[in-house]
Amino acid sequence: MVRSIKEYARDWQENAEADAFWSILTNPKFSGRKWNAAAFYKTGEEEIGRLFNYMKKASINKPNGVFMDFGCGAGRVSKALRKRFTSGYGVDISPKMIDLASNYVHGVSFIVNQKDSLEDFANQSIDFVYSHIALQHIPNDYQKRYINEFMRIIRGGGLVVFQVPIEVFASQSIKPSFPNQMKEKLKKCFPSVLALRRKYSASCGFDFSFKIEMHVLPFEEIKEICDAWGCVIETHPSTNSCERDHNGKIEFYDLKEERWRLEKSNGLNRYLSCMFFVRKPVGLP
Repeated sequence: MVRSIKEYARDWQENAEADAFWSILTNPKFSGRKWNAAAFYKTGEEEIGRLFNYMKKASINKPNGVFMDFGCGAGRVSKALRKRFTSGYGVDISPKMIDLASNYVHGVSFIVNQKDSLEDFANQSIDFVYSHIALQHIPNDYQKRYINEFMRIIRGGGLVVFQVPIEVFASQSIKPSFPNQMKEKLKKCFPSVLALRRKYSASCGFDFSFKIEMHVLPFEEIKEICDAWGCVIETHPSTNSCERDHNGKIEFYDLKEERWRLEKSNGLNRYLSCMFFVRKPVGLP
């Protein structure tokens, strides 16, 4: 059974309160509140610089005007996008993330959205939608609803850029350990335990079980949505987005070559991540 958006909101609020920066960029090196804020936000500039360099090489025109950073987290990428657009919005499911984004990033309107739609945004009101390492953490039904919303709110001539894994090799669910299962039961029965645990861990070492799911959305389902809206997938290269230490240093690979590499690799849960560049033609509703 698909969990509700409210449940995912609760998970990400807890993740954010425990260690917001690390729950976004899960590099083992920085586990335990070790991300420095300046270094963390610098990765957003690195990422957007690499993204726009790729777009230039691939002859993908960048629109001007208003941007949306969907799944903005603490505003890591919003800060870099604001330098390149007239205005913009950051949208996230966690109030804590939005609070951090508002404190660290200026000139962007940050909004908490805990609905499976973007109903606060009018049709054709955004010129550039960007979503990276966000859709992958929610199930297919929600992924597809949000992608449909991207196509609705983007203006004619605008560009939607979003990342999602389209395939997984050696998939295996990781069952929580018995101690972690007991912790979850205690949290549901005694919510105050969570607050006490955070207070204790802040002074006596870090210990927190993050809730971060991974979900795959097949290419065929993405294309079906784009076709239904009359939007065009200009390209969809593979990326290193599912590697835990990418730190904004996004790389773009040939899709066939990356699939072959992953097929030959060892290890569990090898995700084939793609970045989709989707254009809405001028004149479409």
